[in-house]
Amino acid sequence: MILPDPFEWIYIPGGTVRLKFLPNSRVNPTIVEIESFHIAKYLITNAQYMIYVKETGRTPERSHHWDNGKFNQPLQPIIDLRWQEAMLFCQWLSAKAGYLITLPTTAQWQRAAQGDDDRRYPWGDDWDPSRCNVEKSQIGHTTPVTQYPQGASLYGMMDAIGNAFQWCLTNGTTGLNSVDWEITETKLISEARLMDETRIFRGISFSNSTGRFPLTSYGATPIFWPYVTGIRLITG
Repeated sequence: MILPDPFEWIYIPGGTVRLKFLPNSRVNPTIVEIESFHIAKYLITNAQYMIYVKETGRTPERSHHWDNGKFNQPLQPIIDLRWQEAMLFCQWLSAKAGYLITLPTTAQWQRAAQGDDDRRYPWGDDWDPSRCNVEKSQIGHTTPVTQYPQGASLYGMMDAIGNAFQWCLTNGTTGLNSVDWEITETKLISEARLMDETRIFRGISFSNSTGRFPLTSYGATPIFWPYVTGIRLITG
């Protein structure tokens, strides 16, 4: 792999998820069939993203956390990325690897985090804040992506709950997963258009002030608003 460790693909067998949609969505709750795929065990780290920055010259458009020593350590997840930036990273990595690498759909993300038994949390049905980095952990910043192996999902995916939100491919209004969008730096696109396009994000961040978010919880935001949102990769 082009990226430095820690990086590992996890095989996710085909199956189903019971997917809820947002209140303003035009899509009703449904059972979604998913084919097998591979998902990254860890969130993309600052050190891994730095490889991309050095080659492309594209530093994060929002640098608040990129320049902050509490958040920019090598093994902490890269955060505050706009959806466009996450997709540009995927395009770059796909070209380097020679095969398609992209963001997960919301259904794929839930499948990897939840498995077949409808568990509420990656580790089971009982809430345990010691297994993840959330507000109740009182850490106040992101942690290394390898820090909570006890919080891994059934398949081994880390940080499904805690540390950082994770962008998905799925449109937050229509539920569609196709990329019908000009993938370029957001500063080259009008703010009005950026604010009009929403994408789903999954997971929970270190700063969430309330606990016990089940794996079925998620939100959607314009691709222009990336607060504490990072990258989880998938491939076929």
